[in-house]
Amino acid sequence: MNGPTQSDVNRVVAALPYGKKNAISRAELAATVGMTDRRTRRCIELARDEGFFIVNGDRGGYALEVDLDAVEAQYRVDRARAVSVLKRLKHMRQYLVKNGVKV
Repeated sequence: MNGPTQSDVNRVVAALPYGKKNAISRAELAATVGMTDRRTRRCIELARDEGFFIVNGDRGGYALEVDLDAVEAQYRVDRARAVSVLKRLKHMRQYLVKNGVKV
């Protein structure tokens, strides 16, 4: 199956509510736009890559957000997740380099 189209991404963004208190689950979002969960998740990733501020809701789910505090909170969550992954990669990289793999 091919990846999401720009039209798919646009449909997902258009279906998202504004404000984290109005967040909808990914399952509900997928049903609304008529896509699989995996395709919907990928559209969310692509929309975020395009600069849309899609935040996690208070009780899960997704929403568009423009509130400075909510965007900052999501930034901190995403940054912590990225740092955690980078820490894990450090040990993998050391192991690979030690065993002659160029990374």
